[in-house]
Amino acid sequence: MRRDGSGLREIHLQGAPPCGGPLSSSAGRGCIHPRWSPDGRKIIFGIVTFDGSREIENVYIANADGSGVVQVTRGGQDEAPDWGRAR
Repeated sequence: MRRDGSGLREIHLQGAPPCGGPLSSSAGRGCIHPRWSPDGRKIIFGIVTFDGSREIENVYIANADGSGVVQVTRGGQDEAPDWGRAR
């Protein structure tokens, strides 16, 4: 999306199951807290699932076009990822 709000488009994650569906379902996944990298080439975000007793959230990164999805954390309790402070 451009600064003026035009050019909005959906980013489809490639090589990862799609997000959507109710979290009460084992197949439900929520992609949350997306943040652009400072150079605009990557996105960091969380994927939350439900294992039947608790929500599990891990951090992922992907290229701006949705390719190259990589899981960064595996602890299951990671929230609101960010790229950190610019120096």
